[in-house]
Parts: sequence; C-alpha cells; structure tokens
Amino acid sequence: MDKDDFLKNIAPLQDKMLKDWLDHKPGDGPNGEWTPKQMLAIHDAMERRNRKNGINNN
Repeated sequence: MDKDDFLKNIAPLQDKMLKDWLDHKPGDGPNGEWTPKQMLAIHDAMERRNRKNGINNN
C-alpha cells in the first residue's frame, strides 16, 4: 500500500476512531474498552493531525 492509498482508505477510518475516542464513545473491546489495535490507530491519527497543525511531539 502506498501513501496515497493509505491516506484515501485507512486515514479516514483512523480519524473517525480518534473522533469517537475524544467523544467518549465505547470501543470494540469487552465492556466497551478500546482495544490495543484501536489505540494504535488513534495514536497514528493524533500524530498525523499534530503534524498537519505544525505540532512536533518528539
């Protein structure tokens, strides 16, 4: 998968997960917890949003 495919197909899903997480919606885990894979996707979306906004958290 190249960068364009990623930004077209995967990034919007990650961005939606981030929005749901910020809105305190339940995750896919038991009892509505967020799974480790979901948290990684949310982390990627946060980093992408921060880079877009010029924030560098190294």
